[in-house]
Amino acid sequence: MRRPAVGRGTASPLQRLALLLFRTRIMMGGPLSIKNLNPLYKVNLKNQLYGDLKSKELPSDRAFLPGCVLFISLALTGLATWYVFSLAETKDRERFQNIVQRSQNAIAVRIDTYISSLRGTAALFTATGRTDRETFHSYISRLELQSHYPGIQGIGFTKRVPPDQVEKTVAEIRQEIPSFKIWPESPRDEYHTILYLEPQDRRNRAALGYDMFTEPVRRAAMERARDTGLAATSGKVTLVQEIDSEKQAGFLIYLPIYEPGAAPETINQRRAALNGFVYSPFRAGDLLVGIFGGETRPRVDFEVFDGPEPRPENRLYRSREADPDERRPRYSTTTRLNVWGQTWTLLFTTRPAFDLGSNRGVALPIFIVGSIVSFTLFGITRSQVKARAAADRNAAELETLNRVAISLSAETDLQKLVQIVTDAGTKLSGAAFGAFFYNLIDVKGETYTLYTLSGVPREAFAKFPMPRNTAVFGPTFRGEGVVRLDDVTKDPRYGKNAPYAGMPEGHLPVKSYLAVPVLSRSGTVLGGLFFGHSAPGRFTERHERLLLSIASHAAIAIDKARLIETAEQEQKKAEESERQYRLLAEVMPQLVWTSTPEGRVDWCNQRWYEATGLTAEETLGSGGLKAIHPDDRQRTRDRWRAAILTGTPHEVEFRLQSPFGGYRWYLSRGLPLKDASGRIIRWFGTCTDIDDRKRAEAEAREASRVKSEFVSNVSHELRTPLNAIIGYSSLLRDETFGALIDDQKQPVEGVLKNGKELLNLINNLLDLSKIESGKMPVDLEKIDLVPLLEEIVSGMQPLIDEKSLSVVYRMTPLPEIESDPNKLKQIFVNLISNAIKFTEKGEIILLATEKPEEEGIEIAVQDTGIGIPPDELARIFDAFHQADATSTRKFGGTGLGLAIVKELTGLLNGRIGVESELDKGATFTLFLPYRWKEDDKDPQKG
Repeated sequence: MRRPAVGRGTASPLQRLALLLFRTRIMMGGPLSIKNLNPLYKVNLKNQLYGDLKSKELPSDRAFLPGCVLFISLALTGLATWYVFSLAETKDRERFQNIVQRSQNAIAVRIDTYISSLRGTAALFTATGRTDRETFHSYISRLELQSHYPGIQGIGFTKRVPPDQVEKTVAEIRQEIPSFKIWPESPRDEYHTILYLEPQDRRNRAALGYDMFTEPVRRAAMERARDTGLAATSGKVTLVQEIDSEKQAGFLIYLPIYEPGAAPETINQRRAALNGFVYSPFRAGDLLVGIFGGETRPRVDFEVFDGPEPRPENRLYRSREADPDERRPRYSTTTRLNVWGQTWTLLFTTRPAFDLGSNRGVALPIFIVGSIVSFTLFGITRSQVKARAAADRNAAELETLNRVAISLSAETDLQKLVQIVTDAGTKLSGAAFGAFFYNLIDVKGETYTLYTLSGVPREAFAKFPMPRNTAVFGPTFRGEGVVRLDDVTKDPRYGKNAPYAGMPEGHLPVKSYLAVPVLSRSGTVLGGLFFGHSAPGRFTERHERLLLSIASHAAIAIDKARLIETAEQEQKKAEESERQYRLLAEVMPQLVWTSTPEGRVDWCNQRWYEATGLTAEETLGSGGLKAIHPDDRQRTRDRWRAAILTGTPHEVEFRLQSPFGGYRWYLSRGLPLKDASGRIIRWFGTCTDIDDRKRAEAEAREASRVKSEFVSNVSHELRTPLNAIIGYSSLLRDETFGALIDDQKQPVEGVLKNGKELLNLINNLLDLSKIESGKMPVDLEKIDLVPLLEEIVSGMQPLIDEKSLSVVYRMTPLPEIESDPNKLKQIFVNLISNAIKFTEKGEIILLATEKPEEEGIEIAVQDTGIGIPPDELARIFDAFHQADATSTRKFGGTGLGLAIVKELTGLLNGRIGVESELDKGATFTLFLPYRWKEDDKDPQKG
């Protein structure tokens, strides 16, 4: 006996109202929870879900007339489409050929124009016999090559020079160009050197003096021009003008010039009368861009190759780099162009823009419109017959799907949920039996499979193993899509998996087979729906669509059920993790705190309250600002707000009140915990007691201040008597108080020398003291370093000459920098004097290079002296340290020079380093920024 369907005449008014509400909610796009429905109706829905569906097949109908209409309409549409397409194709081919011909003509005309300019230049030489450089320059300038001949690299003159005239010719040219030479410099029967080449830009200057006759490709063209008396084009070459890293393929055009008055008619006469060539070098890319660069919407791409074949190694130019993702061009053609004795191969292909001017697109709308009309007429005739049956069937299926959706939305028990899905799928598909195999994960993280059945008792499958990833089942378990077979036993994948050669004995008979994977929103395979029938061909595409809908509802419901289960497990894990964290925080020696993403402190460990004496009410929310020293509160608040806004780690030092009176210094650090999307979930932080360290730092600063004051006072007290000693020693040496005997001169000189060294030591001590105490001022000026170094070297020239050393400058152009000139002089005087002191022979090299990437310049002082032992390099800048510290050392010094250099370099925002190899010299490298900036340092990090 069939169960009444909801919405039919047997339904109660309450059931009809509920169904109306459900359909209205579905149409409005919102979900409808079964929890909102009457409990009695909920029970009725679940009971009626298992009712039989009335299956209605489409009535048979003769389709002769609709078929004829469809055939005739499609035939007329096809004929019209073919005619329009063929006509458009013919016009497109003609248009392509016209573009190719115009492009080829443009190249030929432009080359002929350049040949005309060469003939005019040749006429200049023929008329005057010999043209000087100034006349040649004036003539070429009047041609205005860049304006009237775009793409040309220049016009030049190469002269034929016999071997016995080489030295004379070079000497004449060097009166105008001192650096001129003929190159390459190998001996040969005759020389052809480039004398003039205009315009004289940096590329063309690189070619002067070059003998093009020494290169085979150029020579072949020159010989052809010489023997024919006509212009000749060379093959593909790399021009000597290509002095940059980005090089283009090039070629040259030569026109011979014979001796004035000569009219050679034979090859031998032309060879004998040859005076030279006027020629033009071309960068192929620049030339062809000059010809075609004005096209705003090019319709074709083209490539130019040297020679009769389009070989990649002979490519002169490509209008556009090939795009591997671009579709194949519609048309392509290869043509050949004779360019004054040289064959060029041109390969033309259409671009996508070419199709914009095509009428082929009209054919597709004609075909589409005609097909639409044809099938519309056909569909109208067919639809009348099918409409009623389809409406009844769809209503029944929709009603069942609605019941399934409502039931699944109300169910959270996974086993009951999948049973509902299996029963509904079996009824909707008309299968004899159905099964749903689904995956679960146990507490160990391992996957296992359960199943539900419909249409047969569970005992029918109890003795059979779970289905495996066989050839038939595999696509479903892998989520590859629906598998529908009219007869599974005839499928080539059937029966290929040991130990079975088909269905196991006692298995339910299956012919028709339909399997649908159930996929979560993330693409994970949750399980598979499998349906069978003993008769073949029972499942259709309509059944596929219905079961896909069932599978999507099932996936949502299973995801929801698992999400609820996972949420409960995660909640338990989070609570346990929170408990362990707080337990760990209580045993830590630091003060530990946590905060919300908005920056509100919501928990502190017990040590916080013990250290500050605050209560939880005074701490939470305000972050314990009450316990922070008033002078540190605003800085602490600002730092915390900046960390909250930027999501960056928080760090600040402040003083916290002690319940026993006074304040102690603490270092507070906080780190944000972020989710996968980068959103801050929580802040975790600590406060570490650093009071002992801060007191030690204060004591160290006070000791340094006292030391600096002591050194300064002692140095000032020592300088007064020392200046008197030096002064009186100078008077004695100069014999102001009377002549000295020979035995007295050396002791007086010794007193004077040691007095000056002692005064130098005291001055160095004062400088170090000022730098360490922060009292050394920086007087900024704009400085050009090259004149400054030259001035320093000039002042030390007597010392350099005394050792017969030489100073070499290797400097690139340097910008002005902003720094202290007096301190730079002190730095370089120390470095250069050290280089002189420790170098007995050789040279001192000063190197300077700009470092734009570091916003500064780098200066190196390099010598060829004794070098520095490797074990001394690390301490070379320490005060009072010398590589040779023995009492018998050869070189004197206070040991403070390099220490002062390092301190002054740091004061100027620079850095200094040293490299050395024993007995091979040392290199001190100094980096200075473009602009000096005062350090912004906060002793309290805030």
